[in-house]
Amino acid sequence: MGLLEELKQREATSDGFGEFCVSSCNYYKERSKWSTKPVAVLIITLIFIPGPIAEIVVGSLKLQECPAQNLIPIYCLCIGIFSIISTSLNAAIKLLMKEDSSDESSNRAIVGNAVQGLFLLLMFGWFIAGNVWIFSTTQCMTAVQITERIAANGTVICFSSNSMYLDTPVYCDALILSMVFKGTIVRWVLIALTFAIGCCRCGPIFWVYYRADKSTYSRQY
Repeated sequence: MGLLEELKQREATSDGFGEFCVSSCNYYKERSKWSTKPVAVLIITLIFIPGPIAEIVVGSLKLQECPAQNLIPIYCLCIGIFSIISTSLNAAIKLLMKEDSSDESSNRAIVGNAVQGLFLLLMFGWFIAGNVWIFSTTQCMTAVQITERIAANGTVICFSSNSMYLDTPVYCDALILSMVFKGTIVRWVLIALTFAIGCCRCGPIFWVYYRADKSTYSRQY
């Protein structure tokens, strides 16, 4: 049975939109049970772990090497730690859900999802703060800008990765800048993909519900 046919059947036997949404979510969960298998969880974890580990290493090694914006190395270090914790939480929740459909397992999964949701909210706030620190600091394009930046001691927001300015307020290590910039782009891409997948999942639910023949049964709102 295809996706739309299954959703139509569930919609016809549901008492209102809320019940239909719950039923549809359960259906999606059944279709993605492969992702709760230990091998799949391990592969997904191994894909997402190396990047954050690199951020932790670079952030800790370069912690004092970006006086132009000293919060950037701290951001790099912390976002790496947060990402590893988030990935580990997701893996633990997947393993708890695996093939066990008991009430105890479901309750553990609900608690785990709630904890992960709160953690992701805090992590997203830190991510937005990091975006502000990263993109509000621009590269000094001329020697005059560098001189102004050093003279102003923080008034002119720009940086230089040239090692000749290593002991000045304008310096920021090229490696830490590259790491946080690429990490930020990758995370925005993942956020966009997550949003797109969510739309692809929710779209059929709304389409089936509002296209249904309402004259064949009653609804509760």
